[in-house]
Amino acid sequence: MTVNNGTIDVDSVGGNSLLSVGRDGTGTLNISNGSTINIDSTAEAGIQVGGGGTTSPQTATQGTMTVSGNSQIAITGGAGNAFLNVGRAGSNTSTLDVTGGSDIVISSSSGSSGVTIGRSGATGIATVDGAGSTITVGDGLNVGRGTGNGTLNIDNGGSVTNTAGSGLTRVGRSGGTGVVNVRTGSTLSATDLRLGSDSGSQGTVNVNGGSTVNVDQKIQVGRESTGTLNVGDDPGTGPVETSGTVNGKSLVVGHRHDRDRDGQRQRGHRSG
Repeated sequence: MTVNNGTIDVDSVGGNSLLSVGRDGTGTLNISNGSTINIDSTAEAGIQVGGGGTTSPQTATQGTMTVSGNSQIAITGGAGNAFLNVGRAGSNTSTLDVTGGSDIVISSSSGSSGVTIGRSGATGIATVDGAGSTITVGDGLNVGRGTGNGTLNIDNGGSVTNTAGSGLTRVGRSGGTGVVNVRTGSTLSATDLRLGSDSGSQGTVNVNGGSTVNVDQKIQVGRESTGTLNVGDDPGTGPVETSGTVNGKSLVVGHRHDRDRDGQRQRGHRSG
């Protein structure tokens, strides 16, 4: 499905509003050329890219969504939550690309707002590419959750902001594996940042190319599992010409809950 310089409104009073791409099968949605998508509900509102259907197992679910050309998406919940999921369930890879100055805003007046990339065995890849291309969410950003594999790429001046509400960004949560790449003059902003948030998780954040990670409060690397924070070029790649910057009030490498149930020490790494 393609929306070119058009508008889609999914609006519900008293019920949930949901836009699904690849819910029980394979789906593609291309939004371009200044299009506007509004997902609005007095209860729960969300976009699901890959998974979340009724078939079991969800091995065939796969979603692809592109947002380009200064297009706008607003996901607004009321009493319920507002969410954006990329790779919700199954064993396939679902993708979201936000380019060309487009933006996605997820908010809720009374509930929480969140983004999850890769969950429940699925792989999710989200890319925010180019100046003016943004994703803004208030309460939670999860990259790799619950045995899922998630990757968030922020490239070429793109930005992802998670500072309204609780503003908690978790890379690797509840047994998931997450990677965030902040490259080529891009920005990631959060209130708190956790890498390897829970037991059995792995979280990695790479910051280079003159990019910046801004954290209002605490950065935890290897909070209860394995976390890695790389700032600047990878070691051994030659002279460092493209640096990165990470700002925060405090940095903790290896949290106090640093032993798993078998007594093995969890690991936190920082380089750069």
